[in-house]
Amino acid sequence: MSTSSTIINTLSSSQLQALTSDSIAGIGTDEWATLSSSQFQFLTTAQMPFISAAGIAALQTATLAAIQSQDLQALTSSQVRAITTAQFAALDSADIAALTSAQVAVLSTAQLRAIDTADIAAIDTADLAALGSAQFRALTTGQIEALTTLQLSNLSSAALQALTTSQLRVLSTSDLNSLTTAQFQALTTGQIAALTTAQVQNLESADLQALSSAQVRAFTTSQISALDSADIVALTSSQFAALSTAQLRAIDTADIAAIETADLGALGSAQIRALTTGQIDALTTAQLTSLNSAAIQSLTTQQVQALTTSDLNSLTTSQFQAFTTGQIAALTTAQVQNLESADLQALSSAQVRAFTTSQIVALDSADVVALTSSQFAALSTAQLRAIDTADIAVIETADLAALNSTQIRALTTGQIDALTTAQLVSMGSQAIQALTTDQLRALSTSDLNTWTTSQFQALTTNQIAALTTAQVQNLESADLQALTTAQVRAFTTSQMVALDSTDIRTLTSGQFVALSTAQLRAIETADIAAIDSADLVALSSAQLRALTTTQIDPLTTVQLTSLDSAALRALTTDQLRALSTSDLNSLTTNQFQAFTTNQIAALTTAQVQNLESADLQ
Repeated sequence: MSTSSTIINTLSSSQLQALTSDSIAGIGTDEWATLSSSQFQFLTTAQMPFISAAGIAALQTATLAAIQSQDLQALTSSQVRAITTAQFAALDSADIAALTSAQVAVLSTAQLRAIDTADIAAIDTADLAALGSAQFRALTTGQIEALTTLQLSNLSSAALQALTTSQLRVLSTSDLNSLTTAQFQALTTGQIAALTTAQVQNLESADLQALSSAQVRAFTTSQISALDSADIVALTSSQFAALSTAQLRAIDTADIAAIETADLGALGSAQIRALTTGQIDALTTAQLTSLNSAAIQSLTTQQVQALTTSDLNSLTTSQFQAFTTGQIAALTTAQVQNLESADLQALSSAQVRAFTTSQIVALDSADVVALTSSQFAALSTAQLRAIDTADIAVIETADLAALNSTQIRALTTGQIDALTTAQLVSMGSQAIQALTTDQLRALSTSDLNTWTTSQFQALTTNQIAALTTAQVQNLESADLQALTTAQVRAFTTSQMVALDSTDIRTLTSGQFVALSTAQLRAIETADIAAIDSADLVALSSAQLRALTTTQIDPLTTVQLTSLDSAALRALTTDQLRALSTSDLNSLTTNQFQAFTTNQIAALTTAQVQNLESADLQ
């Protein structure tokens, strides 16, 4: 049966259905354009595939919109592709639902975009799965937003990855939460970075945990800031390890406390250093005590200084031992001042040596007591000088004994003066000999008198000579007697003048013998009578001759009668003439016989005139 444009629209339903496939294929576009909706519906499903693609496109919009589901499904791919966007827009939900997966797969991007948003929900999940990446990207944001949770949860990885950032951003938080963890893992890093802060803020913990390290690293700092405490808790250790320094710094300080200790332990040195001082200050006691040595050593000086005294005191002694010398030196004086004794004692020699003088000044008596002997031995001279004089008295004797000569010499005169009796008595020979003349002079007479005779014997001759006249004048008899001949010989003439009668009487014969002629001449005439006879006899001829005439005159009868022949013969003519007639008359006849002829000839006429008969005979 042949047809023409003049009769096709006049054909009855039976006539239309009687058209052969060749007849259908032969109908021109102009003829198809005149076909009414009711006539189009008379055509059978079997006739549908034979309509030319051009004929499909020529159908009136209303005519195609009237197509029945089974007829629509019968269309070939070329016919479906020929449907115009206007015709597509006219299709209703039932029509859209009727399309087969094969038909959906051939739709052009323009056709897809022509589907009304209200009809998007009608697309079967299998049909949606048939769309290619280009087709998905062609969907409008309105159409994407119209997808149901069922449709979304059935999207393949390829489909999800095809979504543009604009499409992804229109998904509501409930839409995103309808996605499975596997679907979240399929999102590209670009897509992750494109999520809005609201979307990120409402991600489910399981989905957040499912993200790969690369995906987590793709988060922008704004997205990281949008995470709340629950989100921070949800992140795994491997995800934390993947965060960039900028991302870490973006975590809100209020959420820092939510970081699990295992996650904190996963951070590298560069990540730890990147934390802000505000974030460091926000760390909890549990978090701080969980930090390992590498993490502790990663802290910058600013971060260390941001720790409160209670934060520092929460650290273990092992953690304190992990601090670098640079970190120790960076502690504030307030931090140092509040260190616990156990933590202070745990510091190594190198760490203690890293303390600045300001930090040392900040130590109080309890801190100084807490320092060990090995720590004291490690202190520099500058550090020792920085110890407050008020804290010197608490230095334990064992700690004081640990100081070497250089350290002892570094102490200020004020610090030396502050030493207690117990500390002074504990000083060994090396420590005593290390004292400078200024330090020695700073000791009060009562300080010196606390020393034992052995300690006095440890003084060098230079130190002896440096003693003040007041110190010498107040030496105890036992200490004076304990001095070696070399030490006694070191006394200056001023020191000799300072000795009183008791001191002179205290000197032993051996010490007198050691005195120089200058020292002997320095003994005051008032103290001459205190010289023991044995000490006087012990003097050499040169020493006796050195005595001034004013010193000879005060000699007592006991002293004079003790002089032996050698001593008498040693007297100079001036010394002999200085003797009073009573002094001469106190001498025995044997002593007179010891005088030399020159000495006899030197006697004054007054002395000769008053000689006793026995001495003259």
